[in-house]
Amino acid sequence: MEEQISSTEKIFVVRKNAIKMIMKRGFVLQPQDDMTEYDAFVRRFGEDPNYEELSVVGVKLSDKRDRVIVSFNNSSSLGVIAIKQLVEHMKEEDIASAVIVVKNKISNYARQACKKFEPVFHLDLFSENELLVDITEHFLVPQHILLSEKEKAALLERLSIPADKLPKISIDDPICHYYGFKEGQVIKIIRNSLSGGRSVAFRVVM
Repeated sequence: MEEQISSTEKIFVVRKNAIKMIMKRGFVLQPQDDMTEYDAFVRRFGEDPNYEELSVVGVKLSDKRDRVIVSFNNSSSLGVIAIKQLVEHMKEEDIASAVIVVKNKISNYARQACKKFEPVFHLDLFSENELLVDITEHFLVPQHILLSEKEKAALLERLSIPADKLPKISIDDPICHYYGFKEGQVIKIIRNSLSGGRSVAFRVVM
């Protein structure tokens, strides 16, 4: 029989994995926000956390102007009003990207509402259940590395092909969603074999 976790333990794990995710995207946090210990989480937020207080902002190491906010929504469904309120907050704080974590399954209505703010604001939607595990830590998931534009150009020149002739990876792939990869970007995939060797492949996000 599976051991049940409390709602407090669940949101702690979800928040921790959301923070790990944006850090793997190249963002850094204030030390007080990088909370990986459950006891410290409870001391700060209590046994019944206020979801609005769980938000955290990350700053890109390579560009301090590039910031992302991780926002948590405790409603039964994510509505347009909540999305607009978040975008207004992002405008005030000069933040262009957000990861929105919702309690339940994400509706197509919410997805469409978020897309209306593109390309000025990029809003990534995740359900809590999607962030209960870090999919990049599964032993079957290879390493995915985003090539810079310079590295992409060098690769295409070496292969003498345009980007759209590379093998493709769907933008809807869970790994692309996790890392926030965008269409047209090229990903280097390193896969270790059981024999101890490794293979390298390149995919363009489409």
